[in-house]
Amino acid sequence: MRKSILLIDTPESCNECILSGEYIYCTGEIISGENICHGCRGHNYDSAKKPDWCPLQVVPEKMEVCGRYPQPDGIAPSYKIGWNKCIDKILKNKERWLKWENGKEWGEIQCPMLNDTSVMTYYPEGAPCYYSYTAPFVCDGDICYYRYDHDEGGWDCNLYSMGEYAEDVSQKVFFK
Repeated sequence: MRKSILLIDTPESCNECILSGEYIYCTGEIISGENICHGCRGHNYDSAKKPDWCPLQVVPEKMEVCGRYPQPDGIAPSYKIGWNKCIDKILKNKERWLKWENGKEWGEIQCPMLNDTSVMTYYPEGAPCYYSYTAPFVCDGDICYYRYDHDEGGWDCNLYSMGEYAEDVSQKVFFK
């Protein structure tokens, strides 16, 4: 049988869970503090706690992919990229790309932190190109970018944040 994923915020207890309901006996009597899980039909006698048999599993964290080889932790970059693609697919993460207002195109470079895709990089107009940068993008409510170090010949491991993104405000992004 095929499997499905229901993506919900992970509750701390049955009381906070959307899959849980009060336990009602056949007589119609509601027992306060007892819940039945509509996800697995389990009966929890203490709904203030999350039982060990709870069917909800927390989505694992993404793995950090560094542009330098070998990776500091020894895990192959291709494994990390595949892992992160799965997490993105589950969470339906999609970057919203912005643009540099004063950036000049340097060229495309394969970026392991962005699912190993080739991305256009930019550098500040009128400045030497020691670094080039991805286009800014929205990540978890912040405006972010990655930086490529041309002297070292690799990506920095860091995700740089420029501040909070406001959905309903027109924002222009400039190199400093």
